[in-house]
Amino acid sequence: PSWMKQGNHSMVGSASPCLKDDPLIHKSWANYLVEWVKAYGDQGIKMWGLTAQNEPGAPDNTPWEACTFSASDQRDFIRDLLGP
Repeated sequence: PSWMKQGNHSMVGSASPCLKDDPLIHKSWANYLVEWVKAYGDQGIKMWGLTAQNEPGAPDNTPWEACTFSASDQRDFIRDLLGP
């Protein structure tokens, strides 16, 4: 959501880094992804995995909905907030 992105960036494209520098925003994004997977599971749609961002390595300002992470930011996000 744009309110989580640097500068309230629109949903199209992404600043780099994408998310605001706020631990609560990062935790909220991780929680959203977890709840999204659970909601699909509740409807009988099982997932075996997902990526923490779409189009890793894409340019920062893509013409589609995006949230850009550097490799180290993505690693930390998964390790500290999203992973098991």
